[in-house]
Amino acid sequence: MDALLTQAMTTIDDTKRGIMLARASEKAVGELMGLVPLHYEVSTWATRKDLAYKARADQYTFAFETRPGQVARAPRVRAAARRTCTRRG
Repeated sequence: MDALLTQAMTTIDDTKRGIMLARASEKAVGELMGLVPLHYEVSTWATRKDLAYKARADQYTFAFETRPGQVARAPRVRAAARRTCTRRG
């Protein structure tokens, strides 16, 4: 593993270095199981009802990417149903 990483770090050719680093990653994760994920990030964005924002994978938040959204309208309640709900006794 160390020899593979040392060789990759001294290789000038980007393509060859990428292949070597990919091979080292496969070996570290797959064969040696030397990587244990300890952190999973979950990000949350909130906006007003009249705005829409699509979250980015790189975690950046840009105000200029905010767009007008569709305002969700509450369902109309019929007058008879409204009277039934408000009566007591």
